[in-house]
Order: sequence, then C-alpha cells, then structure tokens
Amino acid sequence: MLYYISCITYLLIEIINGRSFKTLHPRESMAEIQSEDYNTQRVSIDFDTLCEGDRDPQDEIKILLDLFPCLTRLHSEMPQYFYNKRDQISRVYLNIDSNNNCLNDHGLIWDDYCIIEVKYEVLVTIDELNSIQTTNNIVYDNGGSVSTPWHLDFLDGVNDNQYKYYNGMKQYGDREIDLWVLDTGIYELHKEFFPGQIIDEYLNFTYGHPHGTGTSACAGGKNVGVSKYFYIHDYPVCQFGGSCGSADIFAGLYKVLNYLQNGKGKRSVINMSIGTGISDVNFFTNMFDEINNAGGIVVVASGNWGDDACLHNYGYYSDLVISVGSHDINQIRATSSSYGTCVHIYAPGVSVGTAYSYTDPYLTAYKSGTSFSSPITAGKIANLLHENPTLSKNEIIKILQTQSIYSIS
Repeated sequence: MLYYISCITYLLIEIINGRSFKTLHPRESMAEIQSEDYNTQRVSIDFDTLCEGDRDPQDEIKILLDLFPCLTRLHSEMPQYFYNKRDQISRVYLNIDSNNNCLNDHGLIWDDYCIIEVKYEVLVTIDELNSIQTTNNIVYDNGGSVSTPWHLDFLDGVNDNQYKYYNGMKQYGDREIDLWVLDTGIYELHKEFFPGQIIDEYLNFTYGHPHGTGTSACAGGKNVGVSKYFYIHDYPVCQFGGSCGSADIFAGLYKVLNYLQNGKGKRSVINMSIGTGISDVNFFTNMFDEINNAGGIVVVASGNWGDDACLHNYGYYSDLVISVGSHDINQIRATSSSYGTCVHIYAPGVSVGTAYSYTDPYLTAYKSGTSFSSPITAGKIANLLHENPTLSKNEIIKILQTQSIYSIS
C-alpha cells in the first residue's frame, strides 16, 4: 500500500522579514511521531479569513504572485483556493520555480496580508507490498470460465467458490450510488471495467502507476469487484511513480464535495488507499465533515505499519471516516496491518486477486495490504447504500461490525 517517505520532523524553509516558514506537527507530544517528506516545488499559504474581512482571498493571492514571480498557480483542475469554514482559513497552493530565488528578494509582513502559515506541501507515496503478477489467472473475452477470487467467496459468507451479488445484479447501469477513487489513476481500458464505467474527473493526467487500477477493480471490477456495475469516478491524486501531494488530495476531496453539493441527489462512497504521518488536521477534519454532511462516505486504509492506526492519516480521523484493516483467508489480521481503536473493521487484504496495470488490459496480480481491504469495503458499502440509501456512516459501521466476516480471529 501507500505511505510517506521518512524525512525530517520539522521543516524550516525561507526566512522572510524575521518570520520562518515552518511546519509544526499538530501532536508534538504524542509518542512515535511519524516524520514526513515534502515537495519543495510547492508551497501552501493559509490566510485568516476573519482578518481579511470583506476582502476576497484572491486579492491577497494576486498581490503575492505579483511580489514573487517565482510563485505560480497550480494546474487548472485545482480550485483557486480552499476554504475551511470551521476554522475560518483560506488556503492556496502555489508552485515554486526552483531556479528563481525571488522569495529572498522581498520582505513580507505576514499580518499585512492576513497570513497564518506558509509551508512546503506534504507528500505521501505508494508503498508496495510483495505481489505476484500473471496474465492468465483471469480469462477475458474468449468464453473461458472465471474462478471467483477468495475475497468475494468469503464476503457472501458461503464457501462455495461463488459470490452472490445482491438483488440479482446482472447488468451495467446507473445504480444511483457512485464510487470515487482518489489514487494513482485508473486504466479504464483494462478488461475488468465495462466501457464507460470509469468517469474521468481529472483531464490530461499522465498515468504512471497501477495502484489505482487495482483498488478500483477491487471496488467495482466485473470479475473481482464487490459492487459490480457501479460507475467509478477517477480523480488521481498521485503523480507518476506514486508520489501524492496534499494539494492534489485536497483537490480530489473538493471535487467530491462539489459533486455532492450540486444537487445530484446521489450518495457517494470515496476510497482513499493512501496515508502518511498526521498533518493538516484542521483542513482534513473540515473537509471530511463537509463530505459526510453532503452524503458522502469516506473509506480509508488503516495502514501497513503493523502499529496503532491512530498514528497515521487517515485512520486518525476515525470519527469522520471508515478505517479498514486487513486479514488473510483464515480471518487472521495481517501482520503488516495497522490496528487499534482507529480501525473500525477488518476485510480481506492478503493475496487479493485484482487488475494491476496502466498499460496492459489483461494484466492481473495478487496484491496484499490495507490498500485493497479498503476498496473491498467501499464496494460493500456501495451495495448497502443501494439497498438503503438513507444509511448514515455510523449505521453502516454498525452493520459491518455485526457481520463476523469483518472481524478477525
């Protein structure tokens, strides 16, 4: 699955007019704080909205861009700025031209522009566990039979090498419940997906890692997916090679929130098989809270650290998301799976068969990690919402926790 690369715990960057750009860990007193890596080509700036009064945050941003020509806006898919209603903070992410030292050319009094904090973008990377790849495990398009993967056979509670889809689901169509996958991107031409099933929410993205294809197939693939025939919205938050920036993660969540708030009348299940040390607590808390209020259910991987899931994004937000650990075919917790009070349930996550490529429409793999137990659960939740679209997050957790297949021995 996922994760950050270890770096320094605190990061100092340019000092302007006696004020330092600094990243302060929100839980400094907690034991075993996980350090993080940073993208020194991007910077986030937080503004105090109350301080700005009637001024548009865009005015401050424009002034900063004029003062510092080495700062530029991010890609067009990114919102102009993010607004944290709970804490009255506006945030903008900007690119830094590494060949231009313009940040040293000006003194900047933060209070004049209502600036609260400036820091480098936090990075998280996909951390691969061992896998076995094959091109002939699953047979596509030639009339051959397809064996039911063990995780599907396990989920319906009957050991008969079959998976009974709810309500006799037999054809592709709009189920009024949407799946969203925030990951490395989905290879929509893979034979696990029906034509038109993958909805591209991020134009002109260059795919460079199969992780998103694998997690999406576990959620809604036609042979290995739990919620067969559901549309899957693809918003990549990880760039080529699997490096994922907080700016792109926020942008993906923002896209989901806008979709839910724009009168679509649908429920959505959002899978995030990514994680890192705890950071940006206020911003993620606010975003998850708003998505929940708008009808979304966020499902996250607990992590492959084999330790307390509360130490990591996004299990830390266990009151706002559904956090999933992994177990094997014998229903024993995987030794790599994080655990504890920040894990709601455990689901299959050892040697799970799935699609796994961004170039080959036939390539499959056996994958392990909470990256895959999370979308398996997301697919199950989509099924539950299809049967009863009024279910709340807490009601869904209660349903899953009462089913023995989601517990561990």
